[in-house]
Amino acid sequence: MNIFSTILALLFSVAEVCRSHSEFRNFIPNGYSVPNPCTANATDICSYVGHLNDTHLNKFGEDFRVVMEKPGMTLGRVWRTLCMLDSDGDKIKNGDELGDSRCQWRYGMANPSKPRDDRFRLSHPGIPENFNRRVSIANYSKYCLNNFFN
Repeated sequence: MNIFSTILALLFSVAEVCRSHSEFRNFIPNGYSVPNPCTANATDICSYVGHLNDTHLNKFGEDFRVVMEKPGMTLGRVWRTLCMLDSDGDKIKNGDELGDSRCQWRYGMANPSKPRDDRFRLSHPGIPENFNRRVSIANYSKYCLNNFFN
């Protein structure tokens, strides 16, 4: 069993899902700094970037799974592939949301510097947010109730 099969087995094991979420944040830039768009406190950080709850992935989590399952995928190519996507459909590509707009970050590298300009703040790649990096009222119940974010 290769490393990718092992990672996928952990990711989709319902019994292990709560314990395995956080380690996947190592595969994306600024994975431990993703803001929680479901709270009023702009400094709250998401612990589970690819999940809505114990059993459901958000769109970023689904894209992550699809990329990891591709034949011949390597850790070095996972982020390059995810970076160019706009998983949550908010018209901001994943790389921009996670502070790597040029898609240059690679697994094992230091995180890219956090943007200083408010127009380019880190945001959540799996939850569509509005211009101020918060979930709209229309999407609040879908993404923020009964999940890891509240």
